[in-house]
Amino acid sequence: MATTKLITWSTASAWGRSKPPKSRKPLLKHSEDIRQIGSTTLFFALLLFSWLRFSSPFSGGLLSIVIWLALIQLSFMGAVATHNAIHTPLFRSRGLNSLYQIFLSLQYGFPVSVFVPGHNLSHHKYPQQARDIMRTTKVRYRWHFLNGALFFWHIVLTGSDDDKRYFAAQARLNRPIARQRRLEEVAVLSFTAALILLDWRRFIWFALIPTSYAKYCILTLNMLQHDGCDITSKYNFARNFTGSVINYLCFNNGYHTVHHLYPGLHWSALPKKHQELIAPHIAPNLDEPNILTYMWRTFVWPGIRVDWRGKPLILTKEEIEMKDEPWFYEQEETYSKNEEYLAEGMK
Repeated sequence: MATTKLITWSTASAWGRSKPPKSRKPLLKHSEDIRQIGSTTLFFALLLFSWLRFSSPFSGGLLSIVIWLALIQLSFMGAVATHNAIHTPLFRSRGLNSLYQIFLSLQYGFPVSVFVPGHNLSHHKYPQQARDIMRTTKVRYRWHFLNGALFFWHIVLTGSDDDKRYFAAQARLNRPIARQRRLEEVAVLSFTAALILLDWRRFIWFALIPTSYAKYCILTLNMLQHDGCDITSKYNFARNFTGSVINYLCFNNGYHTVHHLYPGLHWSALPKKHQELIAPHIAPNLDEPNILTYMWRTFVWPGIRVDWRGKPLILTKEEIEMKDEPWFYEQEETYSKNEEYLAEGMK
């Protein structure tokens, strides 16, 4: 009686037959990033639709107003997606990551590689210290509303020199980020010039205003997330906004403490890790369920600047007199690893 012989792939290979095809890895490292790519795609789709259909946000009735507001929100989502992308690149391919950053630069209205020196290397490494160009103690108006409203301008007007020194050093060392920034710069300038030449009024309504809002809000968020917090504490150095709506729209950017401690952790994992690692230890005042009520209470009524305990904030002499300190501009590290990172002075 004949016996049936099972042929394994190794046996088949020995007989000259082909090996099983290797499974191809997906382009994205995390499937959740489809949401980020979707928001970028929707931004450009609505920009094109608005440009072709309307002369202003008010020329098409309710529809044009709604689409304009959506463009503003989507541009801000592009700013948050930029923040996520410079910590944890979306694609396995360097080329695709470079291309995506160019599209993000158009959505944000500025070369997004500039996030690296100001955010990763300054703010993440030295939060609220002299080498943090975005520390909230730079604004000290008696009326706290002005601290929130003008924080953006104080940071923009004092932080550009560090960016220039960083990219000059990176260009001198022929690092990839210098070339990437130039690509983004050329793309943004070309896109902006083309839109202005086509119709400068439409450019203001449908491109300049949304991207300006994105820049203003992503930087002002720093005021909400760090002002009055305890920079010496592992858990109380940042404020979190845990509402489901804001975190859906902003890719979990509200979970700020765990992001600082694990800057390379993907944004989709932040809510779970916040509950596991931060919530049991953080001061209750630093877990805010609603960002809008926090803003009203903090900047409007009663409008009192408070510390992490909920008491009126009193800045120290050191904080008031603190001057910006230069830092090492030639480094390659971007403080985006998965292991825990404690800033200097934390315990």
